[in-house]
Amino acid sequence: MRLRRVTATQAQSLKSTMIEFSLSKSKRKALPEAVTVDGNAFSINPSFRTILKALRLISDEQILDAHKAGMLLRMFYGETIPDNVDEAIKAFQWFVRRGDNEEPKQDGKPPVFDYEQDASEVYSSFYTLYSIDLIESEMHWWKFSALLDGAFRSECPLSDKIKLRTIDPSKCENAKEVQEAQESIKIETNFTREEKRNRKRLEEVLTGGGDVVAALEALKHGK
Repeated sequence: MRLRRVTATQAQSLKSTMIEFSLSKSKRKALPEAVTVDGNAFSINPSFRTILKALRLISDEQILDAHKAGMLLRMFYGETIPDNVDEAIKAFQWFVRRGDNEEPKQDGKPPVFDYEQDASEVYSSFYTLYSIDLIESEMHWWKFSALLDGAFRSECPLSDKIKLRTIDPSKCENAKEVQEAQESIKIETNFTREEKRNRKRLEEVLTGGGDVVAALEALKHGK
C-alpha cells in the first residue's frame, strides 16, 4: 500500500483523480469524521497529522509488515476498530484518496513529491499562501489535501521544488548545474525488505565475480 508519493503526471492532475471538493455540501459531508464499513459508521481521526503519521508508518522499514495493519487501524479508528480488517483498511484508503473509490494508476514515472522529504516546503508554502502554521494547526485531511492541491499550482517553495525535479536539464543553458541541483533534491527510494534482500544478493554476485545473468534470472523468478 503505497500512498505517500505523487508522480509528475499525478501532481499535474491531482484534482481529477479525487472527488470534487464542493462547498455546497454540509461540513459533515464535505469534511467527514466517520467512514462506513460493512454498512456501519465508524468514527475516525480525520486530522491531517494522523494521516501523515499513518502514511509514514506504512513506509517505515523498521516496523514489521505484520504489525503495521493493527497499528494503522488503532491510529485511524481509535478504540472502536471494525471487525472486518480488510474493509477497514479499504475505508482508510478511500479516506486518504478523499472519497475516490479507485486507486490512482501508476504511470511508471519517478515520484516528484514526498510528504516527508518535502515537509519543509509544504510547511513554508502553507504559511506563505494561506498564513497557516501547520505545526500549530489542527486540520481535517480533506481540507489539508485541497489546500495542498492549490500549492501545487501556485508560486511557492513547494511548486518551485517540483518544477526543478521535472525540468529537462538538456533544455537549460546551465545543464550541469541543473543536474546537480536535481541530484541534491531527488526523492530517496524506499525499498521493501524483499527488494533490499534481492539487491544485496545481486551486489554479492557483482562483487564476488559470480554469474550475473543467472542471479538476475533467479531474482526474476523470486528464487
